[in-house]
Amino acid sequence: SPEPGAETTTTAQTETQVAAREAEQQLGVRALEPEPEPEPVVEPAVVVAEIAPPPVARGADHTAENWVGAVAITLGIGAYGAAWGLWDNRTNFYGRRLAAAEPTDVDYLSRQSAWIDAQLPVWGIAGAGALLWTVAVPLTFGPDHEVPWWSWLLGGVGVVGSGVGIAVLATTTLCTSAVELDQPCVDAAAQQDLGFLVLAQSVPFLAFPITHLVRAASGSDVRASARITSEQAVVSVGGVW
Repeated sequence: SPEPGAETTTTAQTETQVAAREAEQQLGVRALEPEPEPEPVVEPAVVVAEIAPPPVARGADHTAENWVGAVAITLGIGAYGAAWGLWDNRTNFYGRRLAAAEPTDVDYLSRQSAWIDAQLPVWGIAGAGALLWTVAVPLTFGPDHEVPWWSWLLGGVGVVGSGVGIAVLATTTLCTSAVELDQPCVDAAAQQDLGFLVLAQSVPFLAFPITHLVRAASGSDVRASARITSEQAVVSVGGVW
């Protein structure tokens, strides 16, 4: 059975709690509720993506390009042959006719005009042949990831030939007289035409190493990576060039 002292203490505590509630209700005071705990800070998510380079097509069909290149080479050969023939015709036919004439001859002006006008086809057709050969090089030769030895060799031929052609053009002394054009004037003009022909045939050889260098650079192993967050985005590109 409970002791009389313990029952008295319990009754007193109960009366005290009841009195406290009545006081709170009369005064309008309520006990403060505990503050909610702060939510944990969540770091922004980070997305890392590796962007691989597009797959390189293996064994692509270059038949159409090769046909176009072959046609360009054929036309270029024909243009070079025609240019050399026109140069010989201008030098040995029109040039000799002009050198044998005298300014007092009736047909001197016509001979002079024919010799002067014969230069334009020589230079124009030779330039067309050089353009055709330069275009044919990247179309005819397949892609390489390095410069082959024979490409450097052909490039050296182009450098030497271009130097010779430029030297011939630079050392040619043309006649200053437009009235009397004798044999030395005809020979000087023939030397000028020869320098341009050599230059026009040498420049296309430079296209071989240039084409292979460009293709080797474009075929490098390039990789890109992207780092994306809620605040920033960083893209980096790397590779061997």
